[in-house]
Amino acid sequence: MPRRSEAYRPPKKAAAPFTIGVEEEYFVVDRRTLDCVKRMPRRFHNEAKTTFGERLTREILQSMIEISTPVCESAGEALAHLSTTRRGLGKIAGRHGLRILGTGAHPFADWRDQLHTDKPRYKDMAEALQALSVRLHFCGLHVHCAVPDPSRRIDVMNRSLPFLPLFLALSSSSPFWRGHSTGLVSYRAAGYSELPRSGLPAPFESAQEYDLFVRKMVRARAIPDASHLWWTIRPSVRFPTLELRIADSCPDVADAAAITALYQALVRFLVRRPAFGRDWRPHFWPIIEENRWRALRYGTGAPIIDPRSGRACSFKTSLDAFLDLIDADVKALGSKRHAAHARAMARHGSSGVRQLRLYEGMRRKGMGPMQAIRRITAQLADETERG
Repeated sequence: MPRRSEAYRPPKKAAAPFTIGVEEEYFVVDRRTLDCVKRMPRRFHNEAKTTFGERLTREILQSMIEISTPVCESAGEALAHLSTTRRGLGKIAGRHGLRILGTGAHPFADWRDQLHTDKPRYKDMAEALQALSVRLHFCGLHVHCAVPDPSRRIDVMNRSLPFLPLFLALSSSSPFWRGHSTGLVSYRAAGYSELPRSGLPAPFESAQEYDLFVRKMVRARAIPDASHLWWTIRPSVRFPTLELRIADSCPDVADAAAITALYQALVRFLVRRPAFGRDWRPHFWPIIEENRWRALRYGTGAPIIDPRSGRACSFKTSLDAFLDLIDADVKALGSKRHAAHARAMARHGSSGVRQLRLYEGMRRKGMGPMQAIRRITAQLADETERG
């Protein structure tokens, strides 16, 4: 979601240059119907805010809420925070007749019923985006990773682009929209593309060129600041981080931790290997965009095109090659178990792939479409709150 604050805080230990902060967005739903609340219940929000403090924030729509981790040195540390937070927030929700749901799109809620949160930033966004500000009924997983030399963030961002479809495919968890199977595994990624300044960023020649672009956009009053660049990856405005924004919110917290670990390892790899990816050619960008489409359409079943060779490989083969590339960084960061989990996700399917598999199985047994989708929604809530 477009942000007014971010998870990253300055690290306590200077010896940890690749610190991370994770933000997870959840839907707040009625415990009985599992439909989204129209208005954020005040007592629930107040209790959650008392418990989690600044780590809990509202979102543009009242039926959504976000939790962020403190600054972490490892994906394992982030996983511990996310697990504890999910369980705690789930218990608070239960006391108020509610549940939380971590998935890219609510399976059957109607975006037309949603109400904006009453904050100046969101009022401005609603005025600018009109109907799109309500259709923006999606939850994402955002991962910040510190870059030791912030002036290199644009260079790292450019060279990270070919790998972003892998993160989308792994996180894909939103195959349903308004009670229908969309045929896409990440409908969130498709719907979010309706926004201006979304999708993949164009590669910039330098940090100076990026700064010039931002100054021109602000001067033209197209944006108030760079936080209104809603790309799949972007430099943070306030902190020395590069923020991954392409991922759906994940029902399984272990999936979120795996994505966090691989992103942290990728940033470390690209900083450590400054020559890697210097063979960028202009036609690579539309190939990467094609891979993004394939990832949102097929998830972990997507064939991925290598921009250099032009050969398409299975997602599993592409992920294996990526994990081999960053293996030394995964080991250095203590993330081997998270990489192993990512390999298992490639074998068994992302959440969205598994949801569709379950849905099709229930339909074959004679269950109606909405009955099947509601049953899947209940399972997603169970998975989210399990932590």
